[in-house]
Amino acid sequence: MASLFDKLKSFYSGGITIRNIKNDTIKILDVYNTQSLGNLSTNYLQSQLNGIYRSAHINYSGKTGWGGSNETDQILKLYRDYEIMDQDPIISSAISILSEESTTRNEFGDVLYIYASDEKVKSLLENFFYDILNIEYNLFYWIRNLVKYGNWYMKLDIAEELGIVGVNPISVYDIIREETYGVESKEQVKFKVTDNSEFAGEYDSYEISHMRLLDDAVYLPYGKSMIEGARKIWKQLSIMEDAMLIHRIMRAPQKRVFKIDVGNIAPDQVELFVQNFINKIKKVPYVDQNTGEYNLYYNIENLTEDFYIPVRGQESGTEIDTLSGLEYSSIDDIEYLRNKMMAALRIPKAFLGYEEGIGSKSTLASEDVRFARTIERIQRQVEHELINLAVIHLFMQGIPLNKLMDIEISLTHPSTIYEQEKIEIWNVKNSLAREIKETKYLSSDWIYENIFGLTEKEVETERGRILEDIKRNYRYAQIEEEGNDPKDTKQHVSSDGDVRGLNDPDDIKYDDTSNINQTPDDKEETEKKSEKKREPEIDDPLGKKDRKNDSLDKTTGRKFKGGSPLSRENLNNLDNFLKKTKKISIKKLLD
Repeated sequence: MASLFDKLKSFYSGGITIRNIKNDTIKILDVYNTQSLGNLSTNYLQSQLNGIYRSAHINYSGKTGWGGSNETDQILKLYRDYEIMDQDPIISSAISILSEESTTRNEFGDVLYIYASDEKVKSLLENFFYDILNIEYNLFYWIRNLVKYGNWYMKLDIAEELGIVGVNPISVYDIIREETYGVESKEQVKFKVTDNSEFAGEYDSYEISHMRLLDDAVYLPYGKSMIEGARKIWKQLSIMEDAMLIHRIMRAPQKRVFKIDVGNIAPDQVELFVQNFINKIKKVPYVDQNTGEYNLYYNIENLTEDFYIPVRGQESGTEIDTLSGLEYSSIDDIEYLRNKMMAALRIPKAFLGYEEGIGSKSTLASEDVRFARTIERIQRQVEHELINLAVIHLFMQGIPLNKLMDIEISLTHPSTIYEQEKIEIWNVKNSLAREIKETKYLSSDWIYENIFGLTEKEVETERGRILEDIKRNYRYAQIEEEGNDPKDTKQHVSSDGDVRGLNDPDDIKYDDTSNINQTPDDKEETEKKSEKKREPEIDDPLGKKDRKNDSLDKTTGRKFKGGSPLSRENLNNLDNFLKKTKKISIKKLLD
């Protein structure tokens, strides 16, 4: 039994991630959730924020951006401010909302949408993100720190033929990004981790994953925090809130004014008389904290104490009046700064519990669309780095370069209203295109190019796909209605049971790909021409052009279809001609 517990102890000690390799897949058991946040002491505000205001011992000097020591100290000060700002309830809620909305699940319960033309590549990526990185759990913490600091770093554990087998988060306080540019040399990116971290050393760009929000070139090569715009306003708001609290405590309480009639008491005895009066009225005497004894001589007249005023003469008589406290009139200033801070956070008030600015559902819907665009911008930055991780993982497993570039990774869009608006736009475009086509004002090429924004090559591709859809629908109809699969039998079965080969000139040529690029308009024109051939010509109502192979009339020496110019078939042709020319029907003449 002891050996079993020893195995269990070794299972949970030492290496934090446990890898199980089976059928070309890797399963990571992150026992202590190291991949989400790691052992970052700066995230826990140890020793009353002493960890935040620790001195930075970074002697590296970078080539661009914030590389120098002064610049490094400046960005570390920003990180320290962000740590304290995260303790504010509004800003902390805003950071969490941005992170939660960026990691919502789709209708299938997935956080990520993974596309790859190759099924093996897609399977490897699903195993990588869901089984190795545990993206469903870790992504929220990654994005929250990304929103908070503007940067997020992870050291990648890369194994040959296996790819990335784990990640280790690195504190933003302990790493520097260096970028080197040159005319002859290519761009080089290096990461230097300080001695404060367990991963101290210098790393190449592919060994460190650096997520960053590229909003402002001033902060390059680092990202800009989503709460940076509210930093100055937050400081002003904190000062105003502190001033309000001090005023509420010290100046707002009501106080009493005791007017004590001292009568004819000698002036040198008035103070003693008033003090005795106070001692008799006071219920709670002052207790000396040092000795624990009552100090009955404590009579400091601060702003929280009552006033005792001796009076005599015409104002004689003991009275007790109430002195009202001062009212604080700067609430409007605090609300102004709070609204300004919320505007900098780019989150609707209703999402933070302040609904006084919402007049109707349509207003909230419009704010939701603007907020969705903010979330979409964060997601694009994260998707870019996730694709980089996927490329590194697939490359180490020997996937060809052409397949590496044919992958797509996207996060779920949080706003259904935003999606509904896009669908509504497509509905309007579709209706407009249908009306233009029905009125025949403009060509289908103009519709494709100007309404749907397709190139000439894309138009040809879509027309070919439309024809494939028509073929597919014809095949489905044959299978459903007649139980015949024309792709296998090469035959067409009509509704009355007639069976004809698809190669007959009067039937649909299922396998004919000569007209694969034929547009629906061209197909309709072709059908009209074929119908027109089957009808008699207007200029030839008696069908002279079709009498080459007809029998020869012995009396006139001429050939007539049906053996006679007055045959029933020719009479029908003549009758159709008279109807089209709005003349009397020949059948009425014969009747």
